[in-house]
Formats: sequence, C-alpha cells, structure tokens
Amino acid sequence: MGNLRIWLLSLFVFGIIAFFPVSESSPSHMHFQKRAQQPQAKAAVTTKLPDFKVRGTNLGGWLLVEGWIKPSLFDGIPNKDFLVSIFIYIYIYIYIYISIWYFRNGVIGIRPANINITTPFAPSREALPEIISLTNFSDGTVLEFKSVTTQKYLCAENGGGGFLEASCNDTCGWDQFRLWRIKENLFRFRVPKNQFVGLDGIEVVAVVTNATESETFEIIKESKDSNRVRIRASNGFYLQAKTEKSVTADIAAVIGWENNDPTVFNLTIVSHIDGDFQLQNGYGAQAARVMQDHYDTFIDESDFKFMNDSGVNAVRIPVGWWTTKDPNPPSPFVSGTLKALDKAFEWAKTYGLKVVLDLHAAPDSQNGVAHSTTRDGSLEWGKTYANIEETLEVIEFFAKRYGKHKSLYGFELINEPLYPYVTLKSLEDYYRAAHKVVRKYNPTVYVIFSIRLSFTEAEVPPIHELFPLANSLDDDKIVVDVHWYSLYYDIFTGLSAQEHIDYIKYNRSQQMADLLDNSGKALINIGEWSCGWGVENPTTQELKDFANAQIQVYDQATFGWTFWTWKNVENNWSLKWLIQNTIINLRS
Repeated sequence: MGNLRIWLLSLFVFGIIAFFPVSESSPSHMHFQKRAQQPQAKAAVTTKLPDFKVRGTNLGGWLLVEGWIKPSLFDGIPNKDFLVSIFIYIYIYIYIYISIWYFRNGVIGIRPANINITTPFAPSREALPEIISLTNFSDGTVLEFKSVTTQKYLCAENGGGGFLEASCNDTCGWDQFRLWRIKENLFRFRVPKNQFVGLDGIEVVAVVTNATESETFEIIKESKDSNRVRIRASNGFYLQAKTEKSVTADIAAVIGWENNDPTVFNLTIVSHIDGDFQLQNGYGAQAARVMQDHYDTFIDESDFKFMNDSGVNAVRIPVGWWTTKDPNPPSPFVSGTLKALDKAFEWAKTYGLKVVLDLHAAPDSQNGVAHSTTRDGSLEWGKTYANIEETLEVIEFFAKRYGKHKSLYGFELINEPLYPYVTLKSLEDYYRAAHKVVRKYNPTVYVIFSIRLSFTEAEVPPIHELFPLANSLDDDKIVVDVHWYSLYYDIFTGLSAQEHIDYIKYNRSQQMADLLDNSGKALINIGEWSCGWGVENPTTQELKDFANAQIQVYDQATFGWTFWTWKNVENNWSLKWLIQNTIINLRS
C-alpha cells in the first residue's frame, strides 16, 4: 500500500486528462537511467552554503487536506452511503396504510407485498429510485453515462459548445463529465471544453461557461448495487437518448429499468478528487466543526516537541490561498487555518524548529490535483494578470504577517506548477514579482522556487530550467526545490528492494551531483521525498536501508530536505511512524 498516493494519482490523471489541457503525489523530475550507474566526480560549487542544514518534515494533510493522508476525514460527509429517497418513505407509508386496511377487513393472511405493487398506489421497491449521494459524488468526480438503447456514451458535441449526444464510443474522448456538487443530491455537469450542461427548451446542450447560468441535475439510481441511473433535469423531466444525435429532457414519468428505456444509462465512475474543496463543500454546514477539530488534533504542540526530541529541525507547512482570508474565507472554505498557522509558528519558536512556509494551493489551482485545491481538475493559475495579482496579494499577506518571525527560514512561492501548462515564462515572471514582495518584509529569508511538476516520464521539464533565473537575481538566498519519489514512473516498476536502494545510491547520487554542479549560487532543496516504494512486504532492514540511502544522498542538498509527510495512514509516508519504529534515526 506504500504507493497508494501515486496509484491514486495515476487513476486521477488518466481519467481527467481529456478535460483540460492538463489533469496524489509528485513524481520525480529527473531524467532516468534504466540501470544503476556509478556517480561521476562532482565539480566545484560556487554556492554560499548556509550554516544551518534543513532535515525536516512536511506537515501535509493538516492546513491543506489530501484525502489519502487521512481518509477518515471524509467519512462523515452527509449521505456518504446511498440514501433512500423520499419515494421510499411514501412507499413505507402506503405499505402501513394497506396493512391496516387488510387487518381491519379481516384479510390477515394476505401480505400487502402480494398486491400488484406496480400500481400507482403501491409502487414496487425495485421500481423506486434512490438518489445517489456518495462521497465519491463530490466536486470533480468524473462520470460516464452509457445509453442502454444506443449503446453509446453521452457526450458533448465536439467536447462542448453544442448539443449533447448519445453517440460516443470508447475512444471518442468527449464522453466524460465533471461534477460540481451544489447540494447533497444536486449537481452541475461540466464537459471537456469547460462548458456546463444546460437546456435549450427540451434540448440538452453544453454551451454555458458561467456556472451560475447552467442547469442542475439529479442522478437517480436503480438500486444500491446497480450501476443503472436516470438523470433528472431542473425542469423536472428525465433525460432520454432519443437517438444517437438527440438527447432531450422531456420525460415526466418513468417505470422499470428495461434495456429498451431511453431514459436509462449505465454509470461509470472514472475518478474522483479528495481535497479541501471536496471536503468542505461536502460537509456544508458541518464543515466548520469538522475542520476545526481536524486543525486542533491532527498536528499539535506535542508533535513539535517530538520532532525536536527526534532530530527533526524544520517543518515545511503547506498552506492554501484562502488562509489569507480568515476569519471569513470564501465559500466553501471555513475559518481556522490562520489561527492554527499562528500556533505552528509559536510552537516552532518554543522547540527551536525552523519554518518553511509553502504556498501549496494557489488561487485557481496551479496543477489541477487535490493538493492545489482544484474544484474539478481544472488548472487556471497563471492564465490571467488578475490571477497572478491575487497570488501576489497572498504572498504579501504571509510575508507581512510572518516576515519578521524568528522561526521563518524559507518562503516557497508556489508548489509544483504543472508542466507544460504553466509556462516557464509565466512562472519566471511570477517568481520575480513574488521575490520582490517577500524582500519588502524580510531581506534575508530564503526564497524558494519550486520546479515544474510533470505527470509523464515522456514529458519532463529540464531540471536546470530555473537556475538562470535564480542566478540572475542579486540574491544569494535563492533555493530551487526538487521533489523525488521512487514511484509512479515506469523506471521504478518491478524493482526489488535492493534495486531501489541501488537506484538511490547511484542514480540519485549522480542526479544530485548534476544539480550541484549546475546550480551556481542557487541552493538545492529536496522538498519532498518518502519511503513509499513498490516493494511488497519488505523486511525491516530493507526499509531501513532504503531510508538511510535517501538520507545520505539528500543530505548533500545545499539547503536540505523535508520528508513527505509527518503523519499519514500509510506508514512509509509518515516520518513520525518511521522514527517511532526505529526505521529512521536522525540522532545517530
């Protein structure tokens, strides 16, 4: 289970990729060799080395949520399990009414279920729908609907901008819909080219780009264990696939779930997202209570004490843009993160830990995945001047609030912008502007530039691409952040424990030497790594060797490293668990 984060990401990426020119993890950003190679001699480095070397941990899953880190946080979302719709209660009422009638008329031996329950007065339990309201049916869930009559998928004509059809085969690319959750049982549908599904009379279309002007829909299920559904539009009528080229919302009454019924579709859940937006929007009115309890308990002062006792000397704290809006963040976000962040800084001061503040989720999402708090997989960050300005305001808020704090050591301006959809030019322009903002409030804090994230081994940005920018600034406290995992890419598939360890010792060591040789005055940070790997049932010694091999290489980074993450239900991703179980010893 150690590679659960990457496995989930794979499922998400390939499910969502058709929706936007982009798409719960961060793959390595290096070039790969299939065989372990001996490291070359390292050239002299002109970097001005800091006196302090970070050996820290990320506080992932705390002030910015990722569902895989603490899945139970999502368990209480209203109507996680299938709900019985109001029709069931009507049926129960009718059942009791008929039972009383039979009892009063002496027909004791006949059960009401023996009546013809397909009559309007006593509809069959099988014929009654259930409204789908699963945790999986949260914002960003990707669905496919296959018509039982046309045997083709519902799709937006040309991906959006025209009519809905029931004509898509398995490879058409336009057959997936992203959910926007409005209420527990009410949704909007978004199509690949980002229009929302609506109505033109009775015709079903996908032409509206403003969500508030689109229609809402209910998804009605045959039974708990069935994948057959109907879709009811806001006009009160059911969608039907009249033909492959005609989908309308004009059926008022339905009965049964037969194969010749044009209102029936087979549902497939392709993927879903588990981030802050999904969590807080899903809980609705309960979100404030749930999130406050999470902020108070997931990380507390005892964690900072244990870190200090265990040799952890720094924390990288991922935060979202809405923290700057506390105590009144925009819906669906609730307050509480800013107060918790203030506490974290004070705990760090108390126990002598350094803080790297990391803008992990920028406005409108910089990578389209859960940890950047996308609503539906869309990536909009950096596409407009207004968007960049909003992000700079976020940086200014944090810089002004914490810029003089004794514990602030580094300021990461954004985490893992996605290649190639965030362009190098837009990223460099942002980094220059954000760097100036930070320097207004603190002339000596380290300013950290995250390299771009890539989801595919075939398209990896040049690992040195930020070095020219970092060295062009009149500043010797610029850090370039690289994230290395031993998962996701094909290079790691099927490796034995020893092969994984050898990859770290030789390939990662060579890659580290390459970074140091070419970084100039910029410092290098390994801001995320873990002991997650694809080895089944490794021995304790193998896991120790894997962890220690990484520490030995990452200790060479001129700024330092931070493990992902401190607490996690997946033990190989929890530095706290690894320390408690003597897999990692930072005091030795």
